[in-house]
Amino acid sequence: MDKPVVSDTQPELTDLEKRQHRDIFLRHYANAQAYFSDQNYKESFKEIRKAGEIDPLNIKLARLAIEIFKRTQNADGLITLCQKMINIDPQDTEMQINLALGFFWSEAYPVVIDMTTHLLTLELIESEELACMELLADSFRKKNDFEKAKSLYLKILDKVDNPARILFKLTTCYYRMEDHKNVVVTTSRLIDMGYNNQDITDLYNKSVEHTQKNIGKIYKPRNLLTALFRSGYDPLYARLMNLEIEKEKTERRVDTEQR
Repeated sequence: MDKPVVSDTQPELTDLEKRQHRDIFLRHYANAQAYFSDQNYKESFKEIRKAGEIDPLNIKLARLAIEIFKRTQNADGLITLCQKMINIDPQDTEMQINLALGFFWSEAYPVVIDMTTHLLTLELIESEELACMELLADSFRKKNDFEKAKSLYLKILDKVDNPARILFKLTTCYYRMEDHKNVVVTTSRLIDMGYNNQDITDLYNKSVEHTQKNIGKIYKPRNLLTALFRSGYDPLYARLMNLEIEKEKTERRVDTEQR
């Protein structure tokens, strides 16, 4: 999507030619949006490249390409494009957060921690602040600093309408910290929210086994389903991380569409 080189001898475009180029750009951009809506990201990106030959620095075009890179988890493409756009507008905090996401997918966790820590000192809108906090918490968790990750997830939990993704990650922290009481609390909330698949209930029941004597003090069942799950203590630990990854992919997509 680099800007085409224009020869010094190339004549200036007439107003008619400029309008024609603009019409072609808009047609490719509209096609790209349509393919994107159909989740046909390969064809959408082809149309973006064609539009980029006409207007390579168009911010709307760049943001659409970035969403494709995010949907396909193309870390290299996301990093490269975000860096180009930040060179144009160094104050674009949303672009910086997307860049941090690219580095996160590249497993450059110290870079993400530095970037998001700095961004959180700036004036951000709420959605940007939450995205930064989650990336920072995720990076701490990947570096096995579960205490710092847990503290951040708890702050996020109070500010989101749909807490399921954060509860999955928080459960992971409690599990790795061997805090079985709080694993019971978080998995109970997930069960009450409808996430009553075998993996969650297995983890719940195994954690209950560690906290049978004090379970009534920690969490009072809100419905019959939760109470029934507390009657069994035999299942093995769940594949929690696989659940978390799948949930994160789905909810990040929902968050993007809502924004």
